[in-house]
Amino acid sequence: MDDPDSPYLLIQRQFEDPDDHRCYIETHDVKYCGHFLLGRVDFTPQKLSIELDRPRDNFVGVTFAMVTSEFAEASQVVKIISGDIEPP
Repeated sequence: MDDPDSPYLLIQRQFEDPDDHRCYIETHDVKYCGHFLLGRVDFTPQKLSIELDRPRDNFVGVTFAMVTSEFAEASQVVKIISGDIEPP
């Protein structure tokens, strides 16, 4: 069973209504919960780093291990969420 107090990151974006390209981010740290414009997003098979468009507490990063086939699929999703490409 997962530990409910473990660090986590949830990131999502809705596309049905205009959202000004803001993403919803939620973490175990309430300083990083809310709707934000994303700055730079770096995604590799080992980490996801997100710069938030705000003056303080503007960086979120997680590390993990992902196989190449999963990374290719997840990379498309990250590009859509970050606004780099349009959803299909």
